[in-house]
Amino acid sequence: MSRECLEYEAHNMGIFIVNQFNVSERRLSDRNVPVDGYDPVNKSFFISWLSTARSSSLLVRGKETNPIKEKSMEALATDTMRFKYYLKDTVKVEVIGIKECELLRKKQVDPETTKFMS
Repeated sequence: MSRECLEYEAHNMGIFIVNQFNVSERRLSDRNVPVDGYDPVNKSFFISWLSTARSSSLLVRGKETNPIKEKSMEALATDTMRFKYYLKDTVKVEVIGIKECELLRKKQVDPETTKFMS
């Protein structure tokens, strides 16, 4: 699903997103922070999935701990915010978050999205 999310965003924005599926994983700054995707015009992309208790994903709905990451939902939300602010404020790149659960919902109700992702 990660690949579909990045391809969908690239299509909608009319850009090419470098990622582990088409070139290689991109790492930013001295800390080598991995991002899910990167546009050479200084946009970084990360896929936020299963990170909040409010998610509609059946894997996490109503759970306190993310079963994939084995971390509390609160800790994941904190890590995500810290990650976003570091990239934005220190590395100076635009940060675009892609919520996989929202894209899955859109795929179910929007024919154009369904067609693109099939």
